[in-house]
Amino acid sequence: MFTNMESTLTIAFILSAIVFIAAVAAEGRGQHLLRVILGLEGERGKEQLFADVEREDNNLRLVTDMSRLEEFSRDTTEIEVAAAIEAELKRGKGNAAA
Repeated sequence: MFTNMESTLTIAFILSAIVFIAAVAAEGRGQHLLRVILGLEGERGKEQLFADVEREDNNLRLVTDMSRLEEFSRDTTEIEVAAAIEAELKRGKGNAAA
């Protein structure tokens, strides 16, 4: 019975390994680990292997915009909400171009 699932499980394991490696690389620890393995970090790198990785701050602008639109939509009609969304999108494109 296992022989019927062998190819499917092999593909699943390969895909899971690829996703795992991509997640480690995206976090920044993969790059740090690679530097330690290649000897670019020296002894300091081995000591800091499990230290915190520097990351960019969270950007909660989307959440703020959506909550503002939700509050606006409670007191208005669908037409007014659609117009406000279009205005927000145009304003966002104007800020992105600047």
